[in-house]
Amino acid sequence: MPRYFLHVLNGDGLTEDEEGLDLPDMEAAIEEAKQSIRFIVAEEARAGHLHLRGSIRIDSPLGERQCEVDFADAFEAQQPGEAS
Repeated sequence: MPRYFLHVLNGDGLTEDEEGLDLPDMEAAIEEAKQSIRFIVAEEARAGHLHLRGSIRIDSPLGERQCEVDFADAFEAQQPGEAS
C-alpha cells in the first residue's frame, strides 16, 4: 500500500506530516485530506474562527507533490435562500 504525506498549509504556516499514512490510492488520500480539513476547521470554529484559505498538500514518500486539496473543497456550502 502506498504511503502518502498530508502537509497542512494554513495561517500558521506549514505543518509537515513526518509519518505519513498507508492508503490504498490517491482517491483515499484525498478523502483523508478532506476529513482532516473538516476536523481542523471544526476546531477553529469552536474557537470562533472560520478560515478556509488553507490547503493540504499530498506528497509521495519521495517528497513529490501529488495533489493539493483546498480547505474550501472539503465542504459543500449553501448561501441563505438557496435550495438544497
